[in-house]
Amino acid sequence: MAADDVLVVNTGRELTVDALLALAAVAPAWLQWGVGSAAVTAADTDLDDKTGCNEDRTDATGADSKVANYTYRVVGTITKTVAGAIIREVATFNADGAGGPPVSGGTMFLRAMFDAISLNVGNAIEFTVDTLVTAT
Repeated sequence: MAADDVLVVNTGRELTVDALLALAAVAPAWLQWGVGSAAVTAADTDLDDKTGCNEDRTDATGADSKVANYTYRVVGTITKTVAGAIIREVATFNADGAGGPPVSGGTMFLRAMFDAISLNVGNAIEFTVDTLVTAT
């Protein structure tokens, strides 16, 4: 028999965020950017396009935190090292990746799209990525 009402209660949401922080070795605390323009989907496993994005993933471990009980926050800065790429996406991963450039590997936790940002070599973007764990 299936339940009629199922809800992750407030303490369960808080527990989820606490678990992300406690599992530092596998927490999604590495940031990587890309130039892709495809819409974000639940089936995404990597950035849409990393052409010209030769920068390593930024390790936000230590800059990841719990905000307002139900929000997991990752903060990190990526600095442009090669010319030409126009940044349009960012993702968090549970590993620093390998190979490259650009690096790959690890499991993507979330991916976000934003208006195109044109950068010169030496320019940087500080990302603050908040993941709100909702009850519904």
